[in-house]
Amino acid sequence: RFINLGGFDLQSWDEALYAVRAKSILYFNALWDQAAYSPEGLYSATHPPLYVWLTALAYKIFGINEFSARFIAALSGVGVTMFTYMIGKELYNIKVGFLAALLLTLNPFFDFWSMQGQFDMTLAFFFSISFYYYIKSLEQNSVRYNVIVGILTGLALLTKLFIALLIPFIIFVYEWLNPENRNYKRLLMLIYLP
Repeated sequence: RFINLGGFDLQSWDEALYAVRAKSILYFNALWDQAAYSPEGLYSATHPPLYVWLTALAYKIFGINEFSARFIAALSGVGVTMFTYMIGKELYNIKVGFLAALLLTLNPFFDFWSMQGQFDMTLAFFFSISFYYYIKSLEQNSVRYNVIVGILTGLALLTKLFIALLIPFIIFVYEWLNPENRNYKRLLMLIYLP
């Protein structure tokens, strides 16, 4: 994921726009709204700020460059692969987890998006880790795992608007269709905690 990550120019629209937002956090302390520093004052804060904040942190660590602008997405791609393995292992066995992670890693579409400085891969990371902890909550019926899923859903909401609401929706539908797993307290916690 990290080989040649900074070896090509940023896309002139989304990638560059998010990179400018992150840069304005460092230069102008514009933590909440970076529109004043966007090209021609373009309002670019439609999406929540978590990814931009993380990119600003990557800039602080690695300097302002293409590698840093894409680092969070690449790191998220590694995380998605890791949690895909863990979900497969949890649901079936180590071989299934390994095969699922391998197939995901070899997918050119996944590879492309994990090397783009955009929100999508970070959102996918929060989705995969949320579902992993949801599976753990089914196994152990622990409030701790429910709280973790709620917090991760909140972080997903901070990454890319309302798409993250699919997490509690999918869990709700799954539990509704599988009465043996239905836990109304868990459903309420997952929906209202974020």
